[in-house]
Amino acid sequence: MKKRVLSIILCVVMLFSTTALPATAVSNNKNTGIISAISNGYPMKNLADIISGIYQINKFINYLTGVPILTEEQVVLTVDNTVQGIVDDIVEKKGVDFGQLFSLIPSFSRCAEVITSTFKVNIPELNGELVKVSNQLSTAGSPALATVVGLLRVWLGIVDEIQIQLNPVPGQSGVYSFDALITYRDGRTELCKSGILYNSNTNEICGADGAPAILGFSVDLNQVYSYTGVNVWQRYFGFCVEYDLFCFLTPYLMNYVTQRIKFIYDNREWMCQIWKGTYFITNGGEVGFYTRPIGSVGSFYRCIGDEDMMDMTLQVYHKNDLLLSRGPVKHWWITGFAVDDVCYVPATLTLVSTITMKDKEMLDAFTKALNKKRLVIDYKVDGLDVTIKW
Repeated sequence: MKKRVLSIILCVVMLFSTTALPATAVSNNKNTGIISAISNGYPMKNLADIISGIYQINKFINYLTGVPILTEEQVVLTVDNTVQGIVDDIVEKKGVDFGQLFSLIPSFSRCAEVITSTFKVNIPELNGELVKVSNQLSTAGSPALATVVGLLRVWLGIVDEIQIQLNPVPGQSGVYSFDALITYRDGRTELCKSGILYNSNTNEICGADGAPAILGFSVDLNQVYSYTGVNVWQRYFGFCVEYDLFCFLTPYLMNYVTQRIKFIYDNREWMCQIWKGTYFITNGGEVGFYTRPIGSVGSFYRCIGDEDMMDMTLQVYHKNDLLLSRGPVKHWWITGFAVDDVCYVPATLTLVSTITMKDKEMLDAFTKALNKKRLVIDYKVDGLDVTIKW
């Protein structure tokens, strides 16, 4: 048993801790290839590789438990012409083909089959009960939980085929809803609305009333980057050093660097944290503000409230190439993650952000803290605006 557990641990470490550059990033002259990859970037891990990684994890779980989460089959996923047009536009702008996902998404029906057969679940009856629960949660103001219950209901129904459609939203010119026409194994069909909207006027993917669409993120299709809204689930969890430590242990998914700028203002400890690097299949950056009572122990800070939010901008460059630009927008955590087919080493990226301080006292406290970071962060002041360059 000990050998079995050890082998699993070693496999997981190898899977998630690989930091070597891809073979395609190295030329015949190894040293020249590595230097070029560091300076000019190297191929971003593609979606097919990521799906392959998921299957590797599935093998580990199967080895450990004897029950695979995934089967070898894929979900039959198709899209209508409008959705395909969006995918083609991203390919043209960024060279990243999300169409790969249509033929690679694994089927998650295996566990659902085991559960429904073991417990002799009456699918139609359960479906009706979960619809009621989902509607109750939605009415009670818990849309996130309602969505989770809805996804559980669909999963337990055992899906055979999905078609993604863009359908006009009544009463909203140029706004379309991403809907899924689902065919279940028992022959039932159902049109499920995701709550994710495409606004052809702004060329953005977002939620209702401009709210975040996908796990707290919206997508700007003009520059092809994702970004977080103000009222996102991440806001409830604040920030602590452990979050970064977790990400540093998974360079397969994330590879970024960060700086923390700490100062005292308004009888509170403040922290401005900035990040830049590679996130999943994007290059991007973040600027966030957090506070806690003076004298607090540990590394945990709470996200600032609406009353403390400031106007901020964000630009991320690779050398002289602008990867993305946002703002000004009033925020507590301005982010931008540009989809790309090239992965840049964090040190070769430049993050620029202009932040409008609340008053002269805050300006002085913030710039005093920045002076301690002069070797790595440059800045200039214009009135209450502080522009940092890192």
